[in-house]
Amino acid sequence: MTDKKTKEIYLACFESLGLLPIEFARIMHLNNERSRAQATKVYRKLSEESTVGVTYAECLALQLLKFVADEGYDLATMTFHDDGSLKSIVNKKNKRCQFEAITDIGSEN
Repeated sequence: MTDKKTKEIYLACFESLGLLPIEFARIMHLNNERSRAQATKVYRKLSEESTVGVTYAECLALQLLKFVADEGYDLATMTFHDDGSLKSIVNKKNKRCQFEAITDIGSEN
């Protein structure tokens, strides 16, 4: 895959989601307080004249977010625990939280 193709996928998914850069930054940085600084980087990547590259991880993340949104989930409702694990996300079809967070990641049995 070329850098050009990766950026094309990133831009197409971003456009189809209708997210603001600050919303994408909030999701990608798990509600981290640095989301605003990260949003600036997203703005740069969205500029067609920009030479700022898109990582494979960012490209994959946007594709997965698009898939989740296409399945009826409202990305704006994503909430996170303090440790960064996903807490909840609402399904627009039935207005219910459809995610049960995994809170014991890394703990020993």
